[in-house]
Parts: sequence; C-alpha cells; structure tokens
Amino acid sequence: MRSIERLVNKGLLGEFLTDEGAKWFAQQENSDGFITALEPLGKGLSARKRNHPVIAYYVPFSIQEGELLHV
Repeated sequence: MRSIERLVNKGLLGEFLTDEGAKWFAQQENSDGFITALEPLGKGLSARKRNHPVIAYYVPFSIQEGELLHV
C-alpha cells in the first residue's frame, strides 16, 4: 500500500505500489481482513472495484509488418 487518503464523502481511497498488491486486495477475504484491521477507522467500510481510464503520452511501442491493431 502506497497511501490511503480520506475523501470528502468520508470514504477512503487506497493506492497500491504494484499490480500484485491490487490483485491481492481484490480477493474478498484479503480486503475484508484489511478493512477489519483498520478498525475503528474502517468501521462501516466496504471495498469497491473501480476502473480509471489512463492516457499515456510518449510511450514507445512497435508493430510488426502485417499485424493488425484492434482497438
């Protein structure tokens, strides 16, 4: 876990250092245990999955001749 931020709506927003951490937290038993460990701060919390679109500029990539790009 990199950081936990308190939101205006009194929710918490957590940021993970790695994809593995986020995948670990996505498992129900792990997120429940983590929230329980935040007591009393975590009282009444539940985990919600969210997706966030990202635009990455100047990212190098290559396409082999003859490959089709599907968007």
